[in-house]
Amino acid sequence: MSKARTNNIIKRIVDAAMTVLLLFLMAYQVTGEMAHEWIGMGMTVLVIIHQILNRKWYGALFKGKYNPYRTVTTILNILLLLGIALTAFCGMSMSGYAVPFLYGMAPVSFVRRMHLSMSHWGFVLMGLHLGMHIPAMTAGLKLKDRTKKILTCIFAGIGGIGLNLFLQSGMPDYLFFRVPFAFLDYEKAGWQVLLENMLMLSFWAFVGTQTAAVCRKAVQKAETKKNPILPVAAVMASVIIGIVLTFLFPSADGQTSFGNADWSAPQAEGTQKEAAGGVQEGTRTEGAGREQDASQTENASAGTNTAAAGAVSSDTAAGADSSVVFFTSDISAEGLVKIYDTLGWTPAGNAAVKISTGEPPASNYLRPELIGDLVKKVDGTIVECNTAYGGSRSSSAMHRQVAEDHGYTAIADFDLMDEEGEVEWPMSGGTRIDKVIVGSHAENYSDWVILSHFKGHAMAGFGGAIKNVGIGISSPSGKVYIHTAGTKTSGSIWYSDQDAWLEALAEMVSGFSSHVGKEHIIYINVMNRLSVDCDCDGHPAEPDIHDIGILASSDPVALDQACVDLIYQAEGNESLVKRMESLHAVHTLEHAEEIGLGRRTYELVNIDG
Repeated sequence: MSKARTNNIIKRIVDAAMTVLLLFLMAYQVTGEMAHEWIGMGMTVLVIIHQILNRKWYGALFKGKYNPYRTVTTILNILLLLGIALTAFCGMSMSGYAVPFLYGMAPVSFVRRMHLSMSHWGFVLMGLHLGMHIPAMTAGLKLKDRTKKILTCIFAGIGGIGLNLFLQSGMPDYLFFRVPFAFLDYEKAGWQVLLENMLMLSFWAFVGTQTAAVCRKAVQKAETKKNPILPVAAVMASVIIGIVLTFLFPSADGQTSFGNADWSAPQAEGTQKEAAGGVQEGTRTEGAGREQDASQTENASAGTNTAAAGAVSSDTAAGADSSVVFFTSDISAEGLVKIYDTLGWTPAGNAAVKISTGEPPASNYLRPELIGDLVKKVDGTIVECNTAYGGSRSSSAMHRQVAEDHGYTAIADFDLMDEEGEVEWPMSGGTRIDKVIVGSHAENYSDWVILSHFKGHAMAGFGGAIKNVGIGISSPSGKVYIHTAGTKTSGSIWYSDQDAWLEALAEMVSGFSSHVGKEHIIYINVMNRLSVDCDCDGHPAEPDIHDIGILASSDPVALDQACVDLIYQAEGNESLVKRMESLHAVHTLEHAEEIGLGRRTYELVNIDG
């Protein structure tokens, strides 16, 4: 066997291996994070080998003439190489398993979104690249024209199915940075995920094949009299099939990235101005805002004794139109217990301590050494629900492992409330939802400590007490129900109407509070590790704001409002303020006050001696 033939065989093996690895890389819900990282490393190695085997291509770049085919393939190859390089770099910058020593070599919040987008662009470009080379790879088959036409029709249909799946899965959203996370279906069988990836790749390969035909026939037209428009017609037929299938068989959630998505995002500009203005107006007139004198937290301790009559009477202590929010700068186990004691609240029955267990490998979840004494003091059970977006906490087995790894099972009993199903509680007085859907074990607890890590959030703007209840206590279907403003209970949690889902978030907490009883709930927010990213992000950005303190109240609206106001006062707040304002985060509090969940006016009482 000649050396050239041997090299060609090696090239084909490498190309086939890259294609297989690509299908698995796009099946994160099948492989899990550790395998995903190692498969990515394998793909990186194969790409390097591919470049070495095809090194002569680089030497010929500036030689010879460029016809349409060579021009298109050159541009495509360069874009693909850049896309793969960016994907690999961003992936290594977030690595928790394969190359953890490279973690953070670029800002994680940036590389996470870049990795999400570039990996999907790489998928598209890889399909086009493969398709552009299929005619050359199959030239030796000597197929008749009739056979070629039949195969073209067959692959046009297969490509159309692939386009349908591409639109239904929301991939255009990832390509254009429209969503911060990949929303994956963890209930789908692994073989089905891989088959769908193959079909989606086949659409782009078909487009690439027909593009190659157009380029070649455009050059050959004068001699062969073949019409270069025929491949264009084949691609259009495939696109039409895909679009028709998308409308005939919409996804389970009734939304796709084609037709229903709010591409123009007309709310964005007005939202930022309205959000900023809303905080300014409210804080100036209510005395609870970003322009509030910082000395208020230092001089308010005189009111501690009278205001600490208990969670039930704290509203009265603050006055008819405001609520009491207690503050300590002592972020420690002792400080947490002290602020709890100041509330004057004691559970009457089984106490649930609702936290976020945090997404591995590097989220800013509340550490067990911080919360352990408080959990023991109330004789509480740490409670959580599984996620609706995938990740390491989407199934009970994985979630329990995370809770163990993060140290929670060592300090208290741990209960996944939706492990045995869910229940619906009625909700009245709202405009978006008429029920709350929670884990069935929620009915086992009469008293609740809502212990939240306050931070930014990629969808709500910020996450505090309201977010910890509204999403955290909801079962996975309940989470979808809230995220989509009561329109569905399954499918993607992505929803284009930002204000609507924030209103549903507030309404869920109102329904929960009404069912449990306000006197049976207290809320504590810990303002440390103030990243723009939430604890559901395993690779959060490093905080720009110093730690602030711990706040507590019986009013979740006043509590979250006080935290927001302290963010506006803090140095280095630009990134988090931008995150909150861009997502109109304050609207959650506006609507919560409108429906009677609590008040945005408050008295901030410093308990530091």
